[in-house]
Formats: sequence, C-alpha cells, structure tokens
Amino acid sequence: MAASPDIVYSTPKMATAPSNMVATRLKTAIYNPNMPPQLAEDLPPSAGMIIQLIKDLRVDLKNDFKKDFDALYGAMEGINQRTEIIENRLHSQEQSHLDLVETVKELQKQVHQQAEKLADAEDRSRRNNLRIRGIPYNINSLELPSYFQTMVKSALPTANNTDLLLDRIHRFPKPGNAPAAAPKDVIHYYHIKEEFIGAVRTSVLTGDYSSMKVFQDFSPQTMRRRISTFHYRAKTKRDKI
Repeated sequence: MAASPDIVYSTPKMATAPSNMVATRLKTAIYNPNMPPQLAEDLPPSAGMIIQLIKDLRVDLKNDFKKDFDALYGAMEGINQRTEIIENRLHSQEQSHLDLVETVKELQKQVHQQAEKLADAEDRSRRNNLRIRGIPYNINSLELPSYFQTMVKSALPTANNTDLLLDRIHRFPKPGNAPAAAPKDVIHYYHIKEEFIGAVRTSVLTGDYSSMKVFQDFSPQTMRRRISTFHYRAKTKRDKI
C-alpha cells in the first residue's frame, strides 16, 4: 500500500500595507475628525508612528507658544517703555516740586524780612505817638484836645502850657475783637510823650482818668508780637526785672 503523501497546509500571508501609507492614514485619522473612525481602528499603530506624531505635536505646540509669547513679550516691552517714561516724568515733577518748595521758603523768608522792616519803619513814624484807651464817646473830636491837656496836667503838674500844645489828636478804629461798647482808642502825636508815660507809670491816674490806659503806639504787626509775649513781659514787670 503506497504511502500517502504528506498533506501540507499552507498558511495564508497577512496583507501588510507599506509603513509610509500606514503613517499617512493614521495621521489623517488623528488630524481629520471627519474620517470614519473604523478606518483608524483598522490600522495597527506602531511605536515609531506614535513617537513621530508626538514630535510633530510638540513642534506645533512650540510654534504656537512661541507666537503667543512673542506677542506677550512685545506687549510687556511696550508697558516697560511707557512705565519708564512715567517714572522719568514723576522724577522731573518731584524735582520741580522740591525746587518750588525751596523757592517758597526763600520767598517767605524775604516777605518776613520785608514785613519786619516795614513794621520798624512804621514804628519809627509812630515813635512820638501816644495811644489812650478809655476816653468816653461823649467827648467829641473838638473837645479831645482840652480833655487830654487836663489829663496831662493831672499827671504832670509841672508841665508848662507850651508843652501842653497838641500837634494832632484823633480817634482810631477799634480792633475786631474789641467789645461793642468800648470807645475807640485816641492817637496823639506829642513831643513830651516820654515824660507823660513815665508819670503815668509811676503814679496812678485819678478822678475821671482812673479807668484810662496810656501806652506807646505801635504798628499792627508789632502789636501782634507784643500780645503774643504779654505773659512774659507781665511776669518780668511783676518781678521787677
């Protein structure tokens, strides 16, 4: 009996597509959402294809980030330039302000010096003036000379009639803080001023003149300074310093 020949079963070969075709179709399946999903599922992915896709994605992301960051860097550079301009302007304004402050200080110093010189000149023009406070209003302007002469005679009995002659005498507007009922001060230019003031200081006026005060006539600025130091001057006078 003849031996039967060996039966050889042939294994069918699997059809394989070229690698470049697979890569192209896989890329198309990934980047083209309109491609049928089953086509991409039919293609077996390989490590090389996935790595290449990741590299391509990395390049695309890098380009996108670079474009966005370049725009951001440009905007930031513009902001830096504008900020620098503003800082320079602020520095210039600050320096101008400091210069202005120094100028104002110097001008204030000059104004103060001029005010002192003006007050000194005004005080010199008033050096022979007397200010009498308390003469009642019922003494009119025509009666002021004789009234004052009698007042001086009571303080200086030895004064002769020539010394009692008046150059001028008049009432002065009241300060704003004076009581409404208070009479206006009387300003008098008098050449025996010092003798009269000395007599008033050493003796008290009596009779109708007891409520009156006699003092040197100063400029308003000097009066304000004297008022601010009244407490100290009163203390030195009280202590006989």
